Amino acid sequence: GVVVLMFSDQSEQILLVEQFRYPAYANIQRNGSGESPWLLEIVAGVKDDDGCAAAQREIMKETGVEHVCPLELLTTFFVSPGGTSERIELYLARVTLGDDLLEHAGLTSEGEDIKTHLIPFADALQLVADGRIQDGKTIATLLYYGAFRAALTETSV
Repeated sequence: GVVVLMFSDQSEQILLVEQFRYPAYANIQRNGSGESPWLLEIVAGVKDDDGCAAAQREIMKETGVEHVCPLELLTTFFVSPGGTSERIELYLARVTLGDDLLEHAGLTSEGEDIKTHLIPFADALQLVADGRIQDGKTIATLLYYGAFRAALTETSV
């Protein structure tokens, strides 16, 4: 798979997408927690032959933002190596995020109903700390970028 952290250096904001996840819904119904099955996540999708091309495609599908370039491959990681062989490529897209973003995105043909959220990076980290971001790949990405941001910024200049 691929995941993309869309980050604006100018505003210190990131773009998160919110979408309904049936497996989360089923789990919530089973345990009666009352949580929402609408999860805040970073852009993500299935990797085909080229991870960068897959990341570009998912950015367009999930946010409506066209042709973000260049993407920086930050790292790769296994999702849960005890149960699956899936490996994720984590990309950083340095973008200018503004008021022209689509409020709702996603491909109707794929049954996607996606809401976009522009959030200060510090607030996103607080959402992780508060347990309001429940998606593992998003948690891993935000914590990774938070921990290594200064070093990543120095090497990309």
